[in-house]
Amino acid sequence: MSLQNLLKVGQLEEHETDAIQVRRMLQSAARSIVDARQGLLAIGANDWEPSVDYPPLRIVRFRSPYLEYGVEHHVISDIDIPIYSISKSQADAFRSRRFVDRSVAIECLRNALEERKATPAAIAQAARDCGAWKQMQPYLEAMTANG
Repeated sequence: MSLQNLLKVGQLEEHETDAIQVRRMLQSAARSIVDARQGLLAIGANDWEPSVDYPPLRIVRFRSPYLEYGVEHHVISDIDIPIYSISKSQADAFRSRRFVDRSVAIECLRNALEERKATPAAIAQAARDCGAWKQMQPYLEAMTANG
């Protein structure tokens, strides 16, 4: 259980407050905050990598089918900006463990389902198409089971 959840529930006193465990939770939370402030930029496997000082970017390389799947175009300030769909982003989170921790991917999946940002069918289809179905299937089935 994360430190934030323990504080919400008020069980921090009941939970074992070993100094090492609390420090690890705080470090994990700090990494999540730093990662949340970085932008992700997907480029092709052989594309030129831009060097930009601001905003902080994390460059992710995708092969051709993964780079082109699930792109939605949004107009922001009269500029057409390609952004990946929620279901594609969920599949990428489960597919690439180096970039996104599994607990963060599970929490994102839970939030997407609770806030109805994407349907379970759309998420499952994106996971199948992007090669993340085996990793995502047990979590998606557990979250959508009625019972």
